[in-house]
Amino acid sequence: MRTKQTISLLILLLAFAANVGAETYRSGGLTWSSTINGRGLYGRMNKLSRHTIALRISPNFYSGDVELPGNIFTGHNDPNMDYVPVGDNSFLSQVGFGVALQYTYRQNTFLAYRVQVIGGTMRGKSQFTRHRINSAGQESDPLFDRQFSSMFTEYSVGIEFYPIPSAGFFLYVGAGGTTSFITRNFNKYIENDWGLKDDKVVCTVPTIPVGLGYKIDMGSFQLGFEVMWHPAVVDVKNMNLDGWESGYRSSDGIIRYPTLSSTNRFTDSFAEIGISFGYRLPIL
Repeated sequence: MRTKQTISLLILLLAFAANVGAETYRSGGLTWSSTINGRGLYGRMNKLSRHTIALRISPNFYSGDVELPGNIFTGHNDPNMDYVPVGDNSFLSQVGFGVALQYTYRQNTFLAYRVQVIGGTMRGKSQFTRHRINSAGQESDPLFDRQFSSMFTEYSVGIEFYPIPSAGFFLYVGAGGTTSFITRNFNKYIENDWGLKDDKVVCTVPTIPVGLGYKIDMGSFQLGFEVMWHPAVVDVKNMNLDGWESGYRSSDGIIRYPTLSSTNRFTDSFAEIGISFGYRLPIL
């Protein structure tokens, strides 16, 4: 009786081994635990390439030294501003557009590595009056007017983390740099006091893109949605996003926008809401 049980067990083990071998052969020599399936899990069926190339399009929203205090939720609420002209000071004056080329390698169910290059436009505008008393004791309400537009490129590497792989949601953090070709409404009678020289400048600044997103696999194709924030690491001369550095006063001690602490708490940055279209390369 024991001999029959032993033989039966051996037959089952051999059958199982043969089945595993057949599956391994049909999957190109890969075992069940070495390939990510369409749901982001390991499996022998619906195997997908680990390599994805994607194109993302997105509007971007600039924030920095060339914007009014406040935000789209609270409004322009700085008590130091006497008058804010309507129209060009709207939210839309800080909206640009970008296109990103992404390459992603899926290391495992939880981690993917991304290399990304973004190209696009950025812009901003601020215009308002502020009451002041100059060094001679005279009162005035000068008009503060700044605006810029740029062509920029950001190059970065980062990690996508999938806390629940089957859900498709991910967190992203990266490191890179942004180079901007900036045109600004330069006023030589005012801006020269800050050591500025012209209305066209080139600036490069380190950035730390962070955000979250969601990806859907559709066979060899992939659809993604992302919300990203790109804060600059510093905001100094020739290392910024808008052509102006923070924290300067003119030679006569006049505080010029945006040097008030209430209007300049952070470095320059831009945010994106994008949609990506990806293709899984036919390599494993």
